[in-house]
Amino acid sequence: MTFHTQPVRDIAKGIKENRFTQGDLFQSFLEVVAKDSGLLIWQDYKRNLSAVSGGEGILSGVLIGIKDNIATSEFPTTMGVKSWRGTTGGFDARVVSRLRDSGCVIAGKTKCSAFAIHDTTGTLNPRYPDSEPGTSSSGSAAAVAASHVSLALGTQTAGSISKPASYCGIIGFKPTFGEIPRTGVLKTTEMFDSIGFFGRRISDIEILYLQSRVSGRDHPVHEKRRVVNRSLRFKRALMLSGSGIDRPTTALVAQFVQTIQAISEENRLDLETISTFNFEELRDSLFKIYYKELSYFLRDQDFTIEVSDSLSEIIRFGSSISVNEYESAKVLVHTWRNVVSQIPSETLIFSLATSQSAPLLGREDLIDANFFITSAGLPQLSIPMLRDEDGRLVNLSISSTRHSDETLLGFGHRLFPDDALLLPSYA
Repeated sequence: MTFHTQPVRDIAKGIKENRFTQGDLFQSFLEVVAKDSGLLIWQDYKRNLSAVSGGEGILSGVLIGIKDNIATSEFPTTMGVKSWRGTTGGFDARVVSRLRDSGCVIAGKTKCSAFAIHDTTGTLNPRYPDSEPGTSSSGSAAAVAASHVSLALGTQTAGSISKPASYCGIIGFKPTFGEIPRTGVLKTTEMFDSIGFFGRRISDIEILYLQSRVSGRDHPVHEKRRVVNRSLRFKRALMLSGSGIDRPTTALVAQFVQTIQAISEENRLDLETISTFNFEELRDSLFKIYYKELSYFLRDQDFTIEVSDSLSEIIRFGSSISVNEYESAKVLVHTWRNVVSQIPSETLIFSLATSQSAPLLGREDLIDANFFITSAGLPQLSIPMLRDEDGRLVNLSISSTRHSDETLLGFGHRLFPDDALLLPSYA
């Protein structure tokens, strides 16, 4: 742990008690970033103390990284595309504005894939330098893993929070769909885009979540459901894994099952397997919706330059999907959401955050369960609690009922407390 990545509450308290200053924290940040500049984590970051201004609040003094598809007033928002560099909207996304109001300092913009879609960013994995750091939010995940910051914002449409968290061996959290306002964030699909967080401690992530979520009288549905879910006591556990869902090794599946059994026994959860569904057809429908909406939202972009052939092909494929195909895909997704909505509210859903540890550079990802969790709008916590046959970390994904985010974070914190080095004793 570096000086500026100590727990959020300790930073705010230290500044309030004049034990250290914002300048001390910022100097610590600059020293770490300079040492690790070869990791290529940042698109841009603050370099001068005169540019640093933090407010009062629970996040006072905390330095936070922002994925480069989320607007910030003082940094260009490039969407991972060179031709956008040097442009700035001059305003903060609503989530950034909420965090500033809580006292935090925006350290900089972390690298993301072109238009936040699949392609590599050039960022290296701080934990496993010979391996991929993840998908479009890899810059934010790497910033936390390298102790450049203790917290960072990312976005997830399929698995771009859960997966980089797993590959980099840190914690990722995607709240319930709609909990974090998306104003000022690149839109790739209306149905799935979500904002979430990376961190080293669940307690820090919970503070960030509480400060950035929608709240108040303008959001009565959210508030009512949160009140109901705060009293939840988890009683059941479902495992989401198998054909069409993920593709782990036999050894990793065995460890996953053993871990879920141990958690269930310790917490007196009735353990079951999730009800059958045609997950291969559902996955196909999810991607049709994603690529169709992506081609619509990016229809005015010039894809003849500065983007990969694979991204150009995705856009062409999305444009070729007919309206009938798109609507049929949406019907299947709504059927899936209805199935998930019938799961009792006291249920936890366990899955593998990734089907493997971080793959070697240039190797392809294996399919995983993240898209199914994201498409259902469920909160998802990705925690480094498993290891593969080579001893490399693989995250466990834990999800629960929509709007039960606080209860899920509380459960996760009991499994993986702030002083956990890497793995709880039963993993």
